[in-house]
Amino acid sequence: MSTKKISKKTNFTIILASLFLSLFSFSATANSAYESVYQSPLKLSYCSSNTTGQYGVYPCTTSYLHSVTYTGFKNQWNPHDPVHRCGQAPGTTCSEKDLESHGKGVVAYGRTLMERDGNIPGDLFRYYLPKGTTAAELTLFGLSGDSTGATLARLGSPPTSKFPDNFDQFNDLTKYPEIFPPALYPDMRTFWNGKTPQQLKQNDWFAINQGGHITVLANGLPLTEGSWLYVYFKNYDDGSKITQHSFSWFADDKIYTDWYDNASWLSNGDPDDST
Repeated sequence: MSTKKISKKTNFTIILASLFLSLFSFSATANSAYESVYQSPLKLSYCSSNTTGQYGVYPCTTSYLHSVTYTGFKNQWNPHDPVHRCGQAPGTTCSEKDLESHGKGVVAYGRTLMERDGNIPGDLFRYYLPKGTTAAELTLFGLSGDSTGATLARLGSPPTSKFPDNFDQFNDLTKYPEIFPPALYPDMRTFWNGKTPQQLKQNDWFAINQGGHITVLANGLPLTEGSWLYVYFKNYDDGSKITQHSFSWFADDKIYTDWYDNASWLSNGDPDDST
Protein backbone atom coordinates (compact mmCIF):
# COMPACT_ATOMS: atom_id res chain seq x y z
CA MET A 1 0.00 0.00 0.00
CA SER A 2 2.71 2.45 1.04
CA THR A 3 4.79 1.61 -2.03
CA LYS A 4 1.87 2.34 -4.37
CA LYS A 5 1.26 5.76 -2.78
CA ILE A 6 4.89 6.70 -3.17
CA SER A 7 4.77 5.53 -6.77
CA LYS A 8 1.73 7.68 -7.53
CA LYS A 9 3.36 10.70 -5.91
CA THR A 10 6.53 10.07 -7.86
CA ASN A 11 4.61 9.75 -11.13
CA PHE A 12 2.65 12.93 -10.34
CA THR A 13 5.88 14.80 -9.60
CA ILE A 14 7.42 13.60 -12.84
CA ILE A 15 4.33 14.73 -14.78
CA LEU A 16 4.47 18.19 -13.19
CA ALA A 17 8.20 18.45 -13.87
CA SER A 18 7.68 17.40 -17.49
CA LEU A 19 4.86 19.93 -17.89
CA PHE A 20 7.05 22.70 -16.43
CA LEU A 21 9.93 21.83 -18.74
CA SER A 22 7.57 21.75 -21.73
CA LEU A 23 6.19 25.18 -20.87
CA PHE A 24 9.68 26.56 -20.30
CA SER A 25 10.84 25.12 -23.61
CA PHE A 26 7.85 26.64 -25.43
CA SER A 27 8.49 30.05 -23.87
CA ALA A 28 12.18 29.94 -24.72
CA THR A 29 11.38 28.94 -28.31
CA ALA A 30 8.82 31.74 -28.61
CA ASN A 31 11.33 34.32 -27.38
CA SER A 32 14.18 33.10 -29.57
CA ALA A 33 11.96 33.20 -32.66
CA TYR A 34 12.13 37.01 -32.48
CA GLU A 35 15.43 38.13 -33.99
CA SER A 36 17.35 40.79 -32.09
CA VAL A 37 18.01 43.87 -34.21
CA TYR A 38 21.32 44.23 -32.38
CA GLN A 39 22.64 41.19 -34.20
CA SER A 40 22.51 43.28 -37.35
CA PRO A 41 25.88 45.11 -37.63
CA LEU A 42 25.87 48.81 -36.76
CA LYS A 43 28.37 51.13 -38.44
CA LEU A 44 29.46 54.18 -36.44
CA SER A 45 31.63 56.98 -37.83
CA TYR A 46 34.25 58.97 -35.96
CA CYS A 47 36.97 61.59 -36.45
CA SER A 48 40.57 60.42 -36.59
CA SER A 49 41.85 63.68 -35.12
CA ASN A 50 40.75 65.90 -32.26
CA THR A 51 38.71 68.39 -34.26
CA THR A 52 37.42 70.16 -31.16
CA GLY A 53 36.89 73.81 -30.49
CA GLN A 54 34.98 76.30 -28.38
CA TYR A 55 31.66 74.56 -29.03
CA GLY A 56 32.81 70.96 -28.87
CA VAL A 57 33.50 68.60 -31.76
CA TYR A 58 33.39 70.13 -35.22
CA PRO A 59 32.03 68.12 -38.19
CA CYS A 60 34.55 65.73 -39.67
CA THR A 61 35.99 66.48 -43.06
CA THR A 62 36.03 63.61 -45.55
CA SER A 63 39.74 62.99 -45.02
CA TYR A 64 39.23 62.46 -41.30
CA LEU A 65 36.09 60.34 -41.43
CA HIS A 66 36.52 56.72 -40.33
CA SER A 67 34.12 54.06 -39.09
CA VAL A 68 33.89 50.97 -36.94
CA THR A 69 31.25 48.21 -37.06
CA TYR A 70 29.74 46.67 -33.93
CA THR A 71 27.41 43.73 -33.31
CA GLY A 72 25.42 43.12 -30.12
CA PHE A 73 23.81 45.66 -27.79
CA LYS A 74 26.82 45.70 -25.44
CA ASN A 75 29.17 46.86 -28.19
CA GLN A 76 26.72 49.06 -30.08
CA TRP A 77 25.56 51.11 -27.10
CA ASN A 78 28.55 51.18 -24.76
CA PRO A 79 28.26 54.52 -22.87
CA HIS A 80 32.04 54.51 -22.31
CA ASP A 81 32.96 54.13 -25.99
CA PRO A 82 34.27 57.45 -27.37
CA VAL A 83 33.11 56.50 -30.88
CA HIS A 84 29.52 56.40 -29.71
CA ARG A 85 29.80 58.92 -26.87
CA CYS A 86 31.45 61.85 -28.64
CA GLY A 87 32.39 60.81 -32.18
CA GLN A 88 36.09 60.35 -31.39
CA ALA A 89 38.45 57.49 -32.25
CA PRO A 90 38.59 54.27 -30.19
CA GLY A 91 40.94 54.54 -27.22
CA THR A 92 40.61 58.30 -26.86
CA THR A 93 38.95 60.19 -24.01
CA CYS A 94 35.92 62.44 -24.44
CA SER A 95 36.49 65.93 -23.12
CA GLU A 96 33.84 67.86 -21.23
CA LYS A 97 33.25 70.01 -24.31
CA ASP A 98 32.87 66.85 -26.42
CA LEU A 99 30.25 65.53 -24.03
CA GLU A 100 28.41 68.83 -23.85
CA SER A 101 28.15 69.03 -27.63
CA HIS A 102 26.78 65.47 -27.85
CA GLY A 103 24.44 65.72 -24.87
CA LYS A 104 24.69 65.12 -21.14
CA GLY A 105 22.06 64.16 -18.58
CA VAL A 106 19.53 62.71 -21.01
CA VAL A 107 21.33 61.13 -23.95
CA ALA A 108 19.85 60.08 -27.30
CA TYR A 109 20.48 56.59 -28.57
CA GLY A 110 19.06 55.04 -31.70
CA ARG A 111 19.55 53.49 -35.08
CA THR A 112 17.92 53.00 -38.43
CA LEU A 113 18.05 49.68 -40.24
CA MET A 114 17.87 49.71 -44.03
CA GLU A 115 16.49 46.84 -46.08
CA ARG A 116 18.48 43.61 -46.17
CA ASP A 117 16.91 41.04 -48.51
CA GLY A 118 13.36 41.91 -47.57
CA ASN A 119 12.11 42.64 -44.07
CA ILE A 120 14.69 43.56 -41.45
CA PRO A 121 15.45 41.51 -39.56
CA GLY A 122 12.31 39.52 -40.41
CA ASP A 123 8.65 39.21 -39.60
CA LEU A 124 9.48 38.64 -35.92
CA PHE A 125 11.91 41.10 -34.37
CA ARG A 126 12.77 42.63 -30.99
CA TYR A 127 14.36 45.75 -29.55
CA TYR A 128 15.73 46.21 -26.06
CA LEU A 129 14.69 49.19 -23.94
CA PRO A 130 17.17 49.42 -21.03
CA LYS A 131 16.65 50.73 -17.54
CA GLY A 132 16.94 54.52 -17.60
CA THR A 133 15.01 54.91 -20.87
CA THR A 134 13.02 58.16 -20.66
CA ALA A 135 11.33 58.09 -24.08
CA ALA A 136 11.36 55.88 -27.17
CA GLU A 137 9.98 55.71 -30.70
CA LEU A 138 9.69 52.91 -33.26
CA THR A 139 8.24 53.46 -36.72
CA LEU A 140 8.36 51.02 -39.64
CA PHE A 141 8.62 52.43 -43.18
CA GLY A 142 8.50 51.19 -46.74
CA LEU A 143 4.90 50.11 -47.18
CA SER A 144 2.70 51.45 -49.96
CA GLY A 145 0.04 53.94 -48.94
CA ASP A 146 -2.76 51.36 -49.11
CA SER A 147 -0.74 48.41 -47.84
CA THR A 148 -2.42 45.77 -45.69
CA GLY A 149 0.51 45.67 -43.28
CA ALA A 150 -0.07 45.38 -39.53
CA THR A 151 1.93 44.70 -36.38
CA LEU A 152 1.26 43.08 -33.03
CA ALA A 153 3.57 44.13 -30.20
CA ARG A 154 4.21 43.55 -26.50
CA LEU A 155 6.86 44.74 -24.06
CA GLY A 156 8.40 42.15 -21.74
CA SER A 157 7.19 39.01 -23.55
CA PRO A 158 6.06 37.97 -27.04
CA PRO A 159 2.44 38.86 -27.84
CA THR A 160 -0.02 35.97 -27.55
CA SER A 161 -3.04 37.50 -29.36
CA LYS A 162 -3.94 36.33 -32.85
CA PHE A 163 -4.15 38.54 -35.92
CA PRO A 164 -7.61 38.99 -37.47
CA ASP A 165 -8.37 36.57 -40.32
CA ASN A 166 -8.39 39.40 -42.86
CA PHE A 167 -7.30 43.02 -42.96
CA ASP A 168 -10.84 44.36 -43.49
CA GLN A 169 -11.63 43.47 -39.88
CA PHE A 170 -9.39 46.35 -38.77
CA ASN A 171 -11.81 48.69 -40.57
CA ASP A 172 -14.83 47.23 -38.75
CA LEU A 173 -13.37 46.90 -35.27
CA THR A 174 -16.74 47.41 -33.53
CA LYS A 175 -17.95 44.14 -35.08
CA TYR A 176 -15.10 42.19 -33.47
CA PRO A 177 -14.97 43.09 -29.76
CA GLU A 178 -13.36 39.73 -29.00
CA ILE A 179 -10.36 40.80 -31.10
CA PHE A 180 -10.48 44.54 -30.38
CA PRO A 181 -11.81 45.12 -26.83
CA PRO A 182 -13.64 48.50 -26.87
CA ALA A 183 -11.77 49.61 -23.73
CA LEU A 184 -8.49 49.33 -25.65
CA TYR A 185 -9.66 50.19 -29.16
CA PRO A 186 -12.36 52.89 -28.95
CA ASP A 187 -11.82 53.95 -32.59
CA MET A 188 -9.52 53.59 -35.61
CA ARG A 189 -7.04 56.17 -34.33
CA THR A 190 -5.89 53.60 -31.81
CA PHE A 191 -4.24 51.67 -34.66
CA TRP A 192 -2.32 54.72 -35.89
CA ASN A 193 -0.97 56.25 -32.70
CA GLY A 194 2.10 54.61 -31.19
CA LYS A 195 1.73 53.16 -27.71
CA THR A 196 3.86 54.00 -24.68
CA PRO A 197 6.12 51.36 -23.10
CA GLN A 198 3.74 51.28 -20.14
CA GLN A 199 0.76 50.45 -22.39
CA LEU A 200 2.77 47.81 -24.24
CA LYS A 201 3.77 46.26 -20.92
CA GLN A 202 0.14 45.75 -19.93
CA ASN A 203 -1.40 44.49 -23.18
CA ASP A 204 -0.75 43.22 -26.69
CA TRP A 205 -1.36 46.07 -29.15
CA PHE A 206 -2.18 46.11 -32.86
CA ALA A 207 -0.99 48.87 -35.19
CA ILE A 208 -1.70 49.24 -38.91
CA ASN A 209 -0.23 50.99 -41.91
CA GLN A 210 -1.03 54.67 -42.29
CA GLY A 211 0.27 56.28 -45.46
CA GLY A 212 3.26 53.99 -45.81
CA HIS A 213 4.38 53.62 -42.20
CA ILE A 214 3.40 51.89 -38.97
CA THR A 215 4.04 53.61 -35.64
CA VAL A 216 4.49 50.98 -32.94
CA LEU A 217 6.04 52.84 -30.02
CA ALA A 218 5.94 56.50 -29.00
CA ASN A 219 7.19 58.35 -25.91
CA GLY A 220 6.22 57.13 -22.45
CA LEU A 221 7.45 57.45 -18.88
CA PRO A 222 10.96 56.56 -17.63
CA LEU A 223 11.54 52.81 -17.36
CA THR A 224 12.59 51.44 -13.98
CA GLU A 225 13.67 48.13 -15.53
CA GLY A 226 14.85 46.94 -18.91
CA SER A 227 12.63 44.91 -21.25
CA TRP A 228 12.56 43.51 -24.77
CA LEU A 229 9.95 44.91 -27.15
CA TYR A 230 8.61 42.09 -29.33
CA VAL A 231 7.06 43.04 -32.68
CA TYR A 232 5.31 40.70 -35.11
CA PHE A 233 4.80 42.14 -38.61
CA LYS A 234 2.15 40.68 -40.92
CA ASN A 235 1.23 41.61 -44.47
CA TYR A 236 -2.11 40.19 -45.53
CA ASP A 237 -2.04 40.18 -49.32
CA ASP A 238 -0.24 42.97 -51.19
CA GLY A 239 3.34 41.81 -50.70
CA SER A 240 4.69 45.14 -49.41
CA LYS A 241 7.74 44.84 -47.19
CA ILE A 242 9.24 46.86 -44.37
CA THR A 243 12.31 48.57 -45.81
CA GLN A 244 13.32 50.66 -42.82
CA HIS A 245 13.05 50.37 -39.05
CA SER A 246 13.49 53.78 -37.39
CA PHE A 247 14.15 53.25 -33.70
CA SER A 248 15.34 55.81 -31.17
CA TRP A 249 15.42 56.05 -27.40
CA PHE A 250 16.51 58.57 -24.82
CA ALA A 251 18.09 57.58 -21.53
CA ASP A 252 19.08 59.19 -18.27
CA ASP A 253 22.85 59.05 -18.61
CA LYS A 254 23.64 58.15 -15.00
CA ILE A 255 20.92 55.49 -14.61
CA TYR A 256 21.70 53.91 -17.96
CA THR A 257 25.46 53.82 -17.36
CA ASP A 258 24.98 52.25 -13.94
CA TRP A 259 22.70 49.60 -15.46
CA TYR A 260 25.17 48.94 -18.28
CA ASP A 261 28.12 48.54 -15.91
CA ASN A 262 26.25 45.96 -13.82
CA ALA A 263 24.30 44.12 -16.50
CA SER A 264 24.72 40.45 -17.38
CA TRP A 265 25.43 39.77 -21.05
CA LEU A 266 24.84 36.83 -23.37
CA SER A 267 27.68 35.55 -25.53
CA ASN A 268 26.23 37.47 -28.52
CA GLY A 269 26.47 40.77 -26.64
CA ASP A 270 22.77 41.19 -25.89
CA PRO A 271 21.40 41.73 -22.36
CA ASP A 272 20.70 38.56 -20.36
CA ASP A 273 17.34 39.14 -18.71
CA SER A 274 17.32 35.73 -17.07
CA THR A 275 19.66 36.87 -14.27
